[in-house]
Amino acid sequence: MLRNLFGLAVGAIVGLGAIYAWQLLGHLIFPFPTMDPLGRAKREMLAHMSFLAQAWVVGGYAVGVVVGGLLGNWIADARWPAVLIAMMVVGAFFATLTVARHPFWMQVSGIVLPLLAGLAVAATVGRRTLTEISPSRL
Repeated sequence: MLRNLFGLAVGAIVGLGAIYAWQLLGHLIFPFPTMDPLGRAKREMLAHMSFLAQAWVVGGYAVGVVVGGLLGNWIADARWPAVLIAMMVVGAFFATLTVARHPFWMQVSGIVLPLLAGLAVAATVGRRTLTEISPSRL
């Protein structure tokens, strides 16, 4: 049980860290204009970014799920941590929707892409499923 929780926690932390690092790299590749951080223009900044920069943002969430899910599944030796990490990342994406206006395609793909990434990692890494984990095997 402790190994499963540890795998989930470490996978989630590393996954969110990977998203943060991906976004920082994106700021270097696609620099933002200087603006007042509390101003109205910041809320609508995503609408004025190029398609590539927007796709970079959404891709970062999928990268975070893959990195965190792989590590979480490996530590827990189970398949389910990647799916839970994907749900956490989708929750984090929902939080960004309240801060800045996103185009509709980003709203949809920011939800679908991390979930698909989590399911893909869950299908490939880890031996046990959640139903195979019983208290006697922990």
